[in-house]
Amino acid sequence: MLGFGPLGASPLGGIPGGGVGVPATAITLAAVAPIVVAGVRIDAPAAAFALAPAIPIVGNSVLVRVPAAALTMGASAPSAGWYIGVPPAALTFAAAAPVLMTGTRIDAPAAELALAALAPTVTTPIHVPSVALRFGTRSPINTYVDLTRPDTVYACTLAAVMSVWNLDDGLPTLGDEVIGWAPDIVQAEASTAANVATHPLMTSANDDPPATHFAARLSRISFRRSMRGGDRFGGVAQGDGMLILDNADGNYDERLFQAVAGTGIVVKAGSPDIPFRYWRTIIVGTARDQEFSEKTYSLTMRDDSFRLQLPLRDTLYLGTGGKEGGDALVNKSKPVLLGYRLNIAPPQVDGALLTYQIHDGELDAVFAVRDRGSALSFGEDHANFAALAGATIAGGEYDTCLAEGFIRLGGTPAGQVTVDAATYRSSGKAYLAAILRGVLEDYGPITAFDEPSFTALAAAYPNDHGLWVGENDDATIRDVVERLLDGVAGYVAFSRNGRCRVGTVVEPEGTAAATYGMADIIGEVPHERLPAMLAPPPWRLRLYYSGNDTVQSDLAGAADQVWAQPGLVALASDTVVRQTYEMAQDVGPFDSYMIDEADASAEATRQLDIYKLPRPLRRVGLVRRALVTEIGDLVDVDYDRLGGQRRGIAVEDNIEVGDGIDQVEMVVYG
Repeated sequence: MLGFGPLGASPLGGIPGGGVGVPATAITLAAVAPIVVAGVRIDAPAAAFALAPAIPIVGNSVLVRVPAAALTMGASAPSAGWYIGVPPAALTFAAAAPVLMTGTRIDAPAAELALAALAPTVTTPIHVPSVALRFGTRSPINTYVDLTRPDTVYACTLAAVMSVWNLDDGLPTLGDEVIGWAPDIVQAEASTAANVATHPLMTSANDDPPATHFAARLSRISFRRSMRGGDRFGGVAQGDGMLILDNADGNYDERLFQAVAGTGIVVKAGSPDIPFRYWRTIIVGTARDQEFSEKTYSLTMRDDSFRLQLPLRDTLYLGTGGKEGGDALVNKSKPVLLGYRLNIAPPQVDGALLTYQIHDGELDAVFAVRDRGSALSFGEDHANFAALAGATIAGGEYDTCLAEGFIRLGGTPAGQVTVDAATYRSSGKAYLAAILRGVLEDYGPITAFDEPSFTALAAAYPNDHGLWVGENDDATIRDVVERLLDGVAGYVAFSRNGRCRVGTVVEPEGTAAATYGMADIIGEVPHERLPAMLAPPPWRLRLYYSGNDTVQSDLAGAADQVWAQPGLVALASDTVVRQTYEMAQDVGPFDSYMIDEADASAEATRQLDIYKLPRPLRRVGLVRRALVTEIGDLVDVDYDRLGGQRRGIAVEDNIEVGDGIDQVEMVVYG
């Protein structure tokens, strides 16, 4: 195991001043009264107003700075001032006029901060570090982050945390604030574990690992994640990085003769005054290779995106006859159907029996079977391949074995046999989120998922998607994932704590996950070149829907000629963009992997609305509180040269620590 300690003080100090969100009617103005206007912040001296003992009518319009001495919370007043933005049930004002102070911000509704004689246990997050709340001897309502799942934030009493977490060595200082660094590299075998840190560290007897010394050997960390690839944003966001350790004394020389590929790496951030088991995981990776010099030992690493390079299928046809096919299929991959797909050309596994395999596994449904584009009639389904092989089927009909993914014809076909079929259906639909989850989990080795992101994708695309991977397509898991994502401008990324998350590139609208201002920005904010599809912007975008998996030229006379085309086309266009930009692009058509026209048309419009505007691509160096931002998050960047605050989507980030650098570099589109 390898860890590292803090690299200087946290950039996340208190925010100047404090605030109570109240309307003008909540304040009794003294002789020197400020102008109070709804929606305007007031920074007035104590003489300007006096807070009455009564609970005011509170809104979110005017902010008035007050210190802790002005507030009575429970039996005793807290020891420091802070921002407070809460409704009246949370506050009882003392009679004394306040003196303006500074402090830490609290943003929570009354239900989360009902500061009565006993603090209640609540479940809604309050995003503040524990040091922000001190209520005399009372148990504070506080924020605690479960560092085994850093995406989970708990707001509860100290007593509840003590009970759940079995805290026995003090209250950790936790919250949204990242107050130090601490990588923790876990080697594949305990005997080769390397425990290192940027500063000397000793874990407690209750930590994992217990009572372990971390040598101060870690000198540099770099780790980059990006979903910038191809002609636009999206796809699989790949994470790559490097750890450099001090090897001036030759401590790691013996590793020259050891294989490190596959070694697990975990990098954590924390502070010496927090138990090591509560440090926040910021990188989860796997070692690829090692490098040596006279003074350093380096490990290159990847996040779990490398696991998607595996072949989609391990099962091959044996060529022994029956459902294992003949000589023409030996050592070819068995087909896989992912969702709902039209006009698949399944391989014939037994010419004598006229059996074809659509999917190596169970099918949800076979909707149609066609010979040269002409539909055959359905007979019946059979429990297994043996029953299907022994059945009597009339000419012009077909039977199925849904349990094993086969069909069988009742007569010799006149030409190409094609099929419409589906897997991964729920409530009659093959959802994109379910298909992606199936590819990653059923065919891939991914086990840790960011559940809310999959729930959100399912809600955004409650419609049929699908693709088919045939016997001659040696696609990797990544290939298949990126094909599906390409249709919706989507991405898969691995979060800082190693969970697989999904999403789509969206317009920079809605609630931002984080805001970064001039105090957070390090250095200049250069603009970078946009992907090819975005510069110049497109004025028209086309998507295939009802995608035809087998384009046919030898169709029967009465067959639907749609099977002679790669699919139907949905279109979105903006003639104003075409007139404005002389070189505006006509993009597509490319496959949406959708079935319905309305779904594809809505998606084409959504993507065009994102790409048709000339949005900048900016590289921003930030202080380390930017570690709370994930790839795909919406962020606000407030920078003078950009004309103020602009919202965008994080498409790349890069952690750089060491050699005098301590920053999180982020590339933002929007």
